[in-house]
Amino acid sequence: MHKNTVFLARFLGAFTIIETLLMLVYREHAQQRIYDVLYDRALGFTYGLITLAIGLAMITAHNIWKGGLLPIVVTLVGWLLLARGIVLQVLTPETAQQLLKSIGFEPLYYVYLIGPLVVGGYLFIAGWSTKSPE
Repeated sequence: MHKNTVFLARFLGAFTIIETLLMLVYREHAQQRIYDVLYDRALGFTYGLITLAIGLAMITAHNIWKGGLLPIVVTLVGWLLLARGIVLQVLTPETAQQLLKSIGFEPLYYVYLIGPLVVGGYLFIAGWSTKSPE
């Protein structure tokens, strides 16, 4: 297993679990931060720029599409971050508002957190159960 795969799996897994659990416990606060990012063009652009940079760094350092499920999931997370960074930079507040309404963001809030919790749990467990190469 590649050294970057194990590091990123551990890091992303722990980060995702912690953030998702905080979003579960502090729903109102988390939703308000999401609205802040989506409805404020400057904040959305800045957050998108940072997310784009992180995604680009990840896929530059780790663009591995073979070797099992773990490296592929880590690579997919990097590509998703890259895509999110681009979308956040071009998304208008009006479009964001329509999108959140059409996907039932508020009533299905907890349902939408299942995906990140499962992916984060998988990355965390797989990352820590894999011996890191020296």
